[in-house]
Amino acid sequence: MSLAESKNESREVGLLDLPNELLLFIIEDEDMCWRDHLSVHHVSSRLLQLTFKHVYDGKRDVFHHACSSANLDLMIECVKHGDVPTGRLWHDPDRPFYDTPLDLLSSEFQDGDCSADQYIKAAE
Repeated sequence: MSLAESKNESREVGLLDLPNELLLFIIEDEDMCWRDHLSVHHVSSRLLQLTFKHVYDGKRDVFHHACSSANLDLMIECVKHGDVPTGRLWHDPDRPFYDTPLDLLSSEFQDGDCSADQYIKAAE
């Protein structure tokens, strides 16, 4: 093995090679987008455990995304973990009013982004 190969091997450190302390420092960053939290959450079982409370803490818009994309599986996960902001309204800066979860779901259906079957299952 040449010196160049040895240097390249030592630089190949993945996210899972980091110690838990550094991973938690990354995960607990309040500026991190909810999509990033959800992506990290699905990388491995280790990261699933580390990010669990951060993904479903109600501070991120995971449920908003689930409703606006008619993602029933993600809605169910949010309900299971208590991340269902039933009293929360979302504001779209382009519109003068606020949306409820059902408004988001209805909008997806009206725009043709989800099927009638998806809409009915999610609205239940």
